[in-house]
Amino acid sequence: MEIAVNFDHNRSGWVLHSMTGGVRTRIGPWLFFREQETMLWLFRYVGAGETAIRGAEQCIHSWGRGTVHIELAGGRRNLLRLCPPLSDCLTPLG
Repeated sequence: MEIAVNFDHNRSGWVLHSMTGGVRTRIGPWLFFREQETMLWLFRYVGAGETAIRGAEQCIHSWGRGTVHIELAGGRRNLLRLCPPLSDCLTPLG
């Protein structure tokens, strides 16, 4: 299953949340990280490839925010706190 993870930098660190691959439905809560390296480790853990990581790093350095598209690795959704099962929490935005 493909998901999109939006991330943004603020004074306290990094904030992110997960959405469906079409980027219209939020499927997880806001998560907070102090360190960029921890956030990038999380992306790798849940299934982001090196191309996605390089894209995220470019967004970080250019704008301080971005979206990374991830093919979610089986059994690795726990750290994103995604709704189990995802079909129970699909609520379109807007």
